Amino acid sequence: MIGRGTSTNRLLVLGSTGSVGVQALEVAASDPDEYTVEGLAVDRNTALLAEQVKRFRPDKVAIRDRAAGEAFRSAYGDRVRVYVGDDALTALCRDARAEIAVAAVVGIAGLPAVLICIGRGMAVALANKEALVAGGALVMDAARRAGVEILPVDSEHSAIFQC
Repeated sequence: MIGRGTSTNRLLVLGSTGSVGVQALEVAASDPDEYTVEGLAVDRNTALLAEQVKRFRPDKVAIRDRAAGEAFRSAYGDRVRVYVGDDALTALCRDARAEIAVAAVVGIAGLPAVLICIGRGMAVALANKEALVAGGALVMDAARRAGVEILPVDSEHSAIFQC
């Protein structure tokens, strides 16, 4: 379910330390009865991720950079499940039980995660234009087959969507 309803929407924020990810978390913080954060994913900014974990208490985090991820796991592994390495993002998406995935990972690296989220029945709030440029037919076909929404959240996507 997206938007106002009777239950809390569980979120994955893929790219939580970037501009769109930070803004998505602010929306979640503004209405904690409506949104809970299940998982966060970053490339290597574990300083900001640590603040986000303290504030939003997700169950899981994914960190692509191996050294940063292992250090984070040592410091926070008792509080949160930590996925580390090149497949951390997709592992997080495969294990998540979220209803909404905010896809704000930079570049084509976000495409496999978007497809996994769609396949798991999650609506995707898409800020990653490369997922559509490189895999638009795949993404939209998968969304149609799964019956999930692709929601544009970046200004460029939203402008095209509104046209």
